[in-house]
Parts: sequence; C-alpha cells; structure tokens
Amino acid sequence: MNNKLSFVLLTRHSDKELTNYLQRQAEAGWWLYKVRGNRFYFKRRPYEGKRICAYSFSSTDPDTPTELQLSHFLTSVRKKGWDLICVSGPENIFDSRRHAFLYEEKKGAMIPECESFERDGANKRKVRKTVANFLVCVMFQIFLLLALKSDLMRIVSNSGYLVFSFLFAIALIVGLCLSLISLVFTFRDRKKDVSSYYRLVDYSTQFINIVLIAAILLLLVDGIWGDPSSRGERVKINNSSVRIYSDELLIDLDELGIEETSSYRSKRRKGSESFIGASYTYCFDELIGTEGYELYFISYTIFESPSDVITKAVMNQVIDFRAVDDSDRARELNVDRALVGKKAMLLRRGNNFILIRSGFELTEKQQEKLSSLLP
Repeated sequence: MNNKLSFVLLTRHSDKELTNYLQRQAEAGWWLYKVRGNRFYFKRRPYEGKRICAYSFSSTDPDTPTELQLSHFLTSVRKKGWDLICVSGPENIFDSRRHAFLYEEKKGAMIPECESFERDGANKRKVRKTVANFLVCVMFQIFLLLALKSDLMRIVSNSGYLVFSFLFAIALIVGLCLSLISLVFTFRDRKKDVSSYYRLVDYSTQFINIVLIAAILLLLVDGIWGDPSSRGERVKINNSSVRIYSDELLIDLDELGIEETSSYRSKRRKGSESFIGASYTYCFDELIGTEGYELYFISYTIFESPSDVITKAVMNQVIDFRAVDDSDRARELNVDRALVGKKAMLLRRGNNFILIRSGFELTEKQQEKLSSLLP
C-alpha cells in the first residue's frame, strides 16, 4: 500500500500539534501530498531529513482577497527556506482561514509560527468538539434506553436487534470514554504547545461518526427489509385504503365461535425468536365490513422467556390497560396469574405469558380456548 488517508480535525489542533503529527508521519515514511478539509492524504516515501510544518493563515486585510494575501505570505516564507506542499481550503463554512503545509527546503530554516492566541483558539474548539461528542453519545444512550423501555419484547426476541443493541451500547460507552479522556487531557495541557494524546479528539469523532452512520444504515435496511411477515394486499373500503392479510393463525375468530358477517377478513401473524431463548408470536384477526356491519377483532401475543427478570420487565411494558389481579380466574385457567380487564387480559404461567385483546367481551369458554396456547 503506497497511499493512505487519515482523518484529522483541521481546526481543532494548533499548528504545532499538526506539525508534530506531520513530522512523525514523514519520519515513518509517509509524506503528505494533499489535504481536503479533514482528510489528509499521504504517500509512501523514504524520509529525506526535511522537516514539515503546518501554518494557519488568517486574512488581515478585508479589502484584499485571502488567496492574494496567502500568495504574498508564501513568497516570504520561500525566501526563509520553506516551500509549499499544499494548501487546504476552509474545514467548514465557519472557517475563514487557509491552511498551508510547508516543507524545509534549506536546512536549518526557522519554522514560521503563529501567535499564542491561535493555539488557545484551537484548544477552545477542541474542547467544544469533545463536549459535543460526549453529548451525542449521551443522547443516543438515552434513545437506546427509551427503545428498550418501549419495545423490549421485540428486541430480546430478535437475535439481530439484540446483537445490535448490545454492540451499539458498547460502542457508545467507548465513545463516551474517548471523549472524556480527550477532554481531561485538553484541559490539563491547555497551556502547552502540543498537548498529550491530542489525536484522541480525532479518533473519538471518527469512531462516533462511523458508529452513528452504521446504526442509521442498519435501521434503514431493517425498516425496508426487516419484516419477514407477509405484506398483505391493499384494498379500498369505504373510500379508505386498507391492507388485508391472510396468514394462518393459531386460533382465529371462527374457532372462537364468531361467524364471519363482514365483506373483508384480515388475519395477520408475525413473530421471532432469539438465541437467548426468548420469542414472541403475535396474531391478529379482524372482520372488516362496510357501513352497517358490526366489527369484530381478536389479537393475542404469546411471549416465552428464559428469565423471570425479562418476563417481568416485558409485562410492565405491555400492560397498558386497567386490570384486576384475579386469583380465582387464574386457578380456573390453570395459570400462575391472571390480570383481567374489560376487553383485555394477561395470563402468565412460569416465565411465559399471553396478552389478549378483543373488540368484544370474551366468554369463559373463549378465554379457556386462548389460554390453551400458553406453554
């Protein structure tokens, strides 16, 4: 490999830090040849003993174009024994400077240096960037916690979601640690020309960017292709577009004694199982009629878990109805617990439960039929 690309936050480092970095790369056999924003391009080249440096040029005359002022500056440094490698434009729209990268043409030439305020400004920008990285990691940790709090059942019952959530949490913790360490060293060495571990801000920023881009791409792919269940057929009912499914259910309305009196029927089933032994199966059966028809539906979710802790956490999320803990009904149905609402109920046996919702009052016989699905 004769070329390589490095990510360096151009405006978050002082000129001496950039000079230190470029000099170490040159001595290791990597010579800078092009800079585009935060992308530094190197090519393999034996070190010839020539020093290399970075210089941030700021406009001093608002009536003269910055490029013209820079050309005058480059003419003056050539007379002092330095020649140009390349010039990088602004890192972003807020960067009004030009960044010149020079190499030593005459041995022993004095390195052109900026004022101390340039170093202080770079340190302030580095601190802001590090704090921003830290806050981004905290924000996405909160999003992950909210996802776990709102949809834990689907996450623990899907191997892909489970692995993604675990790796994403670990990556965010690593990003938090890198940002925090970078912040500590930046504050500690704020008066030094070259702070210790000054490249940590580059590593943390690049790492966080890669993690977030990968997460967004995975979520997009999952949103488009992640649902393995049937897609159904879209039909028009009462001037509304409705998707009709025809999946095979464990128990449908027919088996519960509900006669089909509507023009349309939709039966949907989906579920998944993860490598930790957690799984869920969701079934939904609905009679959809035109105006004047009575509507019926039944839905039930069967959740199986290897852990009592997971079961309790998922139960706390799914119970969003007023329920009475009916011990008598639990004994009649041979379950450990029965939470009964007006048109909903949750039955638990061991670490497994079934959540039932209906558009009509369930009879005792219908409840027994549905409870038979519980492992």
